Amino acid sequence: GGDIWDQVTGACDTHGQSWAMWAYKSFCVDDAPAHGEGQCGAFGCCRTGYGGHLFGNASIPPKDAQAKLARTYATAVSGEIVTSLFEPSTHVFTLTYAPNASIPLPTEIYTSDRLHYPDGVAVDITPIGAAKWQRVPNGLRVSPSAPDGGVITA
Repeated sequence: GGDIWDQVTGACDTHGQSWAMWAYKSFCVDDAPAHGEGQCGAFGCCRTGYGGHLFGNASIPPKDAQAKLARTYATAVSGEIVTSLFEPSTHVFTLTYAPNASIPLPTEIYTSDRLHYPDGVAVDITPIGAAKWQRVPNGLRVSPSAPDGGVITA
């Protein structure tokens, strides 16, 4: 169910894909490459996204589209992802991962503060005390409390 945005972004969550970019534009100079081996014309790529804008004639996507595409996701995980899921209707993001003690850097989670968390975020980590978190602009950093922290859900 849901619209195409929900289907595509839900599939991204299922497969651990953080984000994707569409390049829709109304230009392509020299369309010969559209039928040949190469991808690029003299200006623009004639094979992908040629012939119209994804959001009509808007150069900036409408706010509802921005909210559907600017999802919360882990930009870096200091271990192995078990599950990653963003629920767009509630803005709840759940990341479950098994930390790798040989990775000294924290797990980083992107949050679109303007679109999803204008009043801040609430963070729950299980098991309790398994990790510490730090708020950064448009994100969180999560670090295991012990090198063998088991599986962490944040």
